Amino acid sequence: MTDRILVLSPGEAAARVARTCKRFGATAITVSVGESGGVHVDACDEVVVVPSLEPLALVEAARASRATAAHPGYASMAEVRALRAAWPEDAPRLLAPSEAALHDALDRRRLREVAEATSVRFVEGAAVGFEKLADAIEAADALTYPIRLRLSTSGVAPSRRIDDEDALFASWDELHATAKAVGATVMVEREVHRARRIDVLVAVDTTGEAIALAEVEIALAESGVGVDLEESPSPELEIRPDGEAVRLAMFESAARIVPPLGLVGLVTVRFFFDADGHFHVAGLRAGLPRHHGAIEMVSGLDLVSLELALHAGEPMPDEVHSMQPSGHALGASLRAQDGQRVPVRDVRAPPQPQRKVRFDPSVLEGHVPPAVDRDLLMRIASYGPIRHVALLGLDRMLAEVDVAPYRTNARSLRAVLADDAYRAGKFDATLAERLRYPR
Repeated sequence: MTDRILVLSPGEAAARVARTCKRFGATAITVSVGESGGVHVDACDEVVVVPSLEPLALVEAARASRATAAHPGYASMAEVRALRAAWPEDAPRLLAPSEAALHDALDRRRLREVAEATSVRFVEGAAVGFEKLADAIEAADALTYPIRLRLSTSGVAPSRRIDDEDALFASWDELHATAKAVGATVMVEREVHRARRIDVLVAVDTTGEAIALAEVEIALAESGVGVDLEESPSPELEIRPDGEAVRLAMFESAARIVPPLGLVGLVTVRFFFDADGHFHVAGLRAGLPRHHGAIEMVSGLDLVSLELALHAGEPMPDEVHSMQPSGHALGASLRAQDGQRVPVRDVRAPPQPQRKVRFDPSVLEGHVPPAVDRDLLMRIASYGPIRHVALLGLDRMLAEVDVAPYRTNARSLRAVLADDAYRAGKFDATLAERLRYPR
């Protein structure tokens, strides 16, 4: 592993990479945009002050820090692509895929081509993007409503659910203008009704060997109310009589679609699992996922260490070949809900049983939470031999954790954990709406 690692994002990401660096005796370096302290400053060995988190400023920070490698943290694919485009060859090694691989991974048309070539089921839709409204209407009629409009370049603008032709007319001009401004086109895809989202994490080395490590089911991901909750393994696959066969098929699909894109390191393949029991690839993301804690707890792997090894050109480690996930883990994001940005007065958390509970804070007493983590205060993950034990452990942590003076979403998260349908593992993408507007 490289001996001096600069994390190009402050906050919880830097603290997470620093934890791995300490295990291997490497120097962890963080960037700071004027912060006098924080969880990243406390966790890392050195700090480089930067005027901003723009790519050119980060390149200069990498040079000034004498880093031997730079880690992008939890940056989105679009952000990593911007970094890669600005990164000169003589700068410290950027731990990210090549520009060509990132371009292909962000191009939804290219993803469809690779999925077809590797016999992987993609979300149903037109294989081309549309410049004309009439052509988009024809494609939508062929798929039948509801449909979803997306840009051919991922990460530029949110997708939109369209329920009828009137809604398509109303949305077209704005979305088409956005697409034209970034050199993209508008794509028409079928809306996967009441889908469950299951992410499969894949490790891929420089030879193209790809291994699916484990899956994470995203139970809630609604930024508007600040609630997100995930678990590994997927309760849907645990409950179904054919769940293990479905899991193996999803793992094989994920491991097939990644190598042709030229991606290296960790890649999350997002699947939508429909009400008929069929799964569809809906997209992917390269890099360390923010919700990696649950996978680390069930697999026993240090994913940052694995990521560093794969980007260094090392072959797939033996521990990955022999790894067998066990137990159950649930992860939750504790978020601030009142929009204030004031110094944290006090952080209180209950005793944490060893290897049963994990806290990854974004905050430190006496400091304002880093802007890069937005409203995130900490990540909490709970592990148990079975799902119910992990669920009760997470509920206990949320009942007692407190980050003063912030009002958090702990009560909302606990309401999800107490919901009968959630406890039974019988939920889908409508869970958030049902809990917000009970019938």
